[in-house]
Amino acid sequence: MFAGGVVLSVSSFGIGLVASPIYLLFLDTQSVVVTVNAVGGILLAVILSKSRQHVSIRQMSPAVIGGVVGAPIGVFSLTLVDPGDLRIGIAGMVLILAVVSALDFQLRIPKARILAAPVGFATSILVTSMSIGGPFMVIYLLNWLKIRQAGRASICLLYTSDAADDTPCVDLGGRRII
Repeated sequence: MFAGGVVLSVSSFGIGLVASPIYLLFLDTQSVVVTVNAVGGILLAVILSKSRQHVSIRQMSPAVIGGVVGAPIGVFSLTLVDPGDLRIGIAGMVLILAVVSALDFQLRIPKARILAAPVGFATSILVTSMSIGGPFMVIYLLNWLKIRQAGRASICLLYTSDAADDTPCVDLGGRRII
């Protein structure tokens, strides 16, 4: 978790990419997702408190609204998806994103701001169900946020709102939706 926290502190995403594969060796899948998201939410709230002046609430509100709608769906999927299948999905996502990162993949999206709500929705579902999804939001934000601090703070805003939204949906064991 320490290594994941360091990656998260530097880039505002990546705790799931680093911590999930290691924790999956020792814990059940749902506990890994809940633990990583809880710790990530706390760390991101601290980062957001320090970088809030770089966030444009007006620009990020569609993504945040999409994310708030998607978070309960991601949490609900934890109860529907077989833990073995979820474990395979998380491992597959880690491998895909490792290859994408190694290839320095850059995607230019015309009229990127129009996609804010759908990207926030999809990213939130991935993050709350698998603890992985940050790179998709980063690729999206790189299309229209040119200032590094603004991108970092914007990611923190989205994930902090997701953490605040999905926390009430999960009991302490991470197995039930309330």
